[in-house]
Amino acid sequence: MTARPEVSVIIPCYNRESTVREAVDSVLFQDHPSLEVIAVDDRSTDTTVDVLRGIDDPRLRVVTNTGPKGAGGARNFGLAQARGAWIAFHDSDDLWLEGKLSAQMALLAAHPESIAAYCAMDAIAGTEFAGVTVGLVPGANVPKLSGDILVPLLAGNFIAMPTLVVRADVLRTLGGFDTTLRALEDWDLILRIAAKGPIGYLPKTLALRRPSDNSISHLSDNWRIAVVYILKKHAELYRAHPAIRAGLQHRLAWSACRDGDLKVALQHQIRAAQACPWSLKYWILAGLRAMQAARS
Repeated sequence: MTARPEVSVIIPCYNRESTVREAVDSVLFQDHPSLEVIAVDDRSTDTTVDVLRGIDDPRLRVVTNTGPKGAGGARNFGLAQARGAWIAFHDSDDLWLEGKLSAQMALLAAHPESIAAYCAMDAIAGTEFAGVTVGLVPGANVPKLSGDILVPLLAGNFIAMPTLVVRADVLRTLGGFDTTLRALEDWDLILRIAAKGPIGYLPKTLALRRPSDNSISHLSDNWRIAVVYILKKHAELYRAHPAIRAGLQHRLAWSACRDGDLKVALQHQIRAAQACPWSLKYWILAGLRAMQAARS
C-alpha cells in the first residue's frame, strides 16, 4: 500500500471513449505532489474501460460501479474507495488546467476554516449546447461567491462539480450524493455542504467544460422533477427565503410552458404567487397562465 494521498480525484465515466483519456491526463499532469485518481466506470458499453486501462500510471485506479447507476451513484462508489483527506471531482469529458489542484489546496491551507473550495470554469472555445454558447461558471450575477454562500446557492447552483474540492469527512457525514435524483444531484449535495461550513472561491478559470447532447441535467423533464424534489427536500430553508422559492417556481412554470405543458405551468405559477403574495408580478403571470391553460 502506497502512502495515503492528500487528495482523491473521483471521475465517473460512462461511454466516454473519445474524451476520457484527455480528461484523466489533465488530472495526472497536475503538479500537486500527493493525489490519486479513481476512475469509476458506470458499466459502459463502449471501449471506455479499455482506454482507461491503457493509461500507465500507478496513481490511477480503474473500478467498476456496482452500486446505483448514474453520476451520483458512481461518485459515491468512488468515495467509498477514496483514501485522501480531501475529495476532488472531475468529469470524463472535461479538462483541468495546469496548476488547478495546487492552487486550490493552497487556498484551503490559507483558510483552514473552509470545508471546501471551488474555482471558475469556462467552456472549451466554441462549445455550444442546443445552439447556445456555454459560458463561464459562476456567472457575473452571483451576489456572494465565498464564505457562507448557502443563501445564494438556494437560487441555483453556481459551483461546477469539476471545480469542487471538499473534505472527505464532511462528504461521508453527509452521505454523499442523493442517488434518487436523475439530475441536479450536484446542486443538492453542494447545498448540504454549504450548510455545514464556509466554502472558498478561487477567482481563476482553471477548468474547461465540454457539454454534451446527452447531459441529463439539460433534459427539461428531469430538470423540473429535480427542482421540485430539491424544493421539498430543503423545504425549511426555502420557507425562510420565500422570494427565492417563488423565483424557482416561476422558472418551473416557464420551463413547463416552453414544453407545452400549460396546466403544470399554471400550477407552478400559482405556487410562485403563493410563496410571494406581495408580488403583483407573480399574480399577473398566474392569471396569464390560467388564460393560456383555458384556451389549450
